Amino acid sequence: MVLWVKKSLESGKAIKVVNDQVRTPTLVEDLAIGCQNVLETQTKGIFHISGAQTFTPYEIALEVAGFFQLDKKLISPVTADTFKEVGKRPPKTGFVIERAKNILGFTPRSLKEGLSFISNQLG
Repeated sequence: MVLWVKKSLESGKAIKVVNDQVRTPTLVEDLAIGCQNVLETQTKGIFHISGAQTFTPYEIALEVAGFFQLDKKLISPVTADTFKEVGKRPPKTGFVIERAKNILGFTPRSLKEGLSFISNQLG
């Protein structure tokens, strides 16, 4: 989502982003670290690995625009009903990651830290 928002706004394209759903954005590198922690500790069981913060996709898009100093006016909030998706998404998704934090020492980056990480990757 970060790259889609960034590319769209950089090209001056207006975008519509859902504001009636909540998600936990997860940096793929944090997911990999969580999986590595499971392997290294050889702990048994199920671990939920995700970001710790919840946002609407619209809020994420605004954060991306702000971080990369792009025009937030190009972002319009819409409801999920705006898009015709085959499978309907639940209004709230995410995981309780306390077990991963307590047993594995998993600490996901914040959205802003994740944006900084992505920015460094892009150069």
